Formats: sequence, C-alpha cells, structure tokens
Amino acid sequence: MSSSTWTWLEKASIQGQPQAQYRLGMMHFQGEGVTRNLPQAYIILKMSAVNGSNDAMDADDEGGAAA
Repeated sequence: MSSSTWTWLEKASIQGQPQAQYRLGMMHFQGEGVTRNLPQAYIILKMSAVNGSNDAMDADDEGGAAA
C-alpha cells in the first residue's frame, strides 16, 4: 500500500468516514501494511460501526473483527 493511500485513509477516518474507518480497522486487524494491532483495530472498527458502516456492523453481529 502506498503512503498516500494510508494518509488518505487516516484523514478520512479522522473525519468520520465509516468505510475509511472500516478499511483502516481491518488493516490493523490483519496486519496489512502495519503491525497487527488488535486493540487499535477494535477501536477503529467500533467507530466505523457507530458511524454507520454496514460492513463493521455485520462483522460485529457475526462475532468477527469488531466483536
């Protein structure tokens, strides 16, 4: 992943964009482009769900990454 993509995801996440938060949270969960960080993934994925990401809500319902 390019640094510009990472920067964009971080900025969009901070601005409350739920899909950017979901993607960033999953990257932390899977260790994709960053060191795997489950507590950080949990926080970001929960923010994503609160902000309306259906993907994050589905993962939470299924006991997935956001659970």
